[in-house]
Amino acid sequence: PDADCELSAWSAWSPCPQECGVHFQRSRSKVVIQEASGTGTCNGAKVEHAACPNYCQCGDNWCNRGEFCDNCPEDCGPCQASGEAWGCVNQLEYALTFDGGPSDVTDSLLDILDDEGVKAAFFVRGSQIAGRGAVVSRMVADGHTVATIGTDYAEITSMTTEEELRSLVEATQAAIGGAACVEPRIFRPPYGSYDEFTKETLEALGYKLALWNLDSRDWQYHNTIPSEIVWR
Repeated sequence: PDADCELSAWSAWSPCPQECGVHFQRSRSKVVIQEASGTGTCNGAKVEHAACPNYCQCGDNWCNRGEFCDNCPEDCGPCQASGEAWGCVNQLEYALTFDGGPSDVTDSLLDILDDEGVKAAFFVRGSQIAGRGAVVSRMVADGHTVATIGTDYAEITSMTTEEELRSLVEATQAAIGGAACVEPRIFRPPYGSYDEFTKETLEALGYKLALWNLDSRDWQYHNTIPSEIVWR
């Protein structure tokens, strides 16, 4: 006779390391007790993954769920410092940012943001704009903020003169201005690396530094599942 297979109940979750980190996963599974017969099928999830509990605490260099710039500045940075932005001033308010584009997938990302009614800030690279000016123009037309991360991912702390920094931001400004009629005044230092000289010089050039206090680390864990990024 035709019959679907029979699956066991879920096994216990696999153990999680009891250490600080948001990239650990646990899993559980079902096994086939009775194979399908005839035209029967064996559908249904047999393996399930989930993020492990996070054992991080304030002061461990991770900005975790429930931690904000005001209740855990050690990990999440000050809410607003002069010339710098680390996070939103109000709890439960978030600024979604993307670094390094535009790229071949940015149009698809803009479609998703439009479908969800979400606005974001794009820290674009001057070297990525050639041939993708229409994408930058669409960012502006869709109501997103266009900011900059420089021409490339060069660390600005290696620059020792105002002329070097001015040349960097002016080249990026020209590339962005050629694609969309905007003049970004928000700068994100590559890798979050800056010093007093670069900060003061950029402020004198009219820029505000924008850092971050939550990092999805998708750049580090390339096979991260979407639900884990959301969890982080």
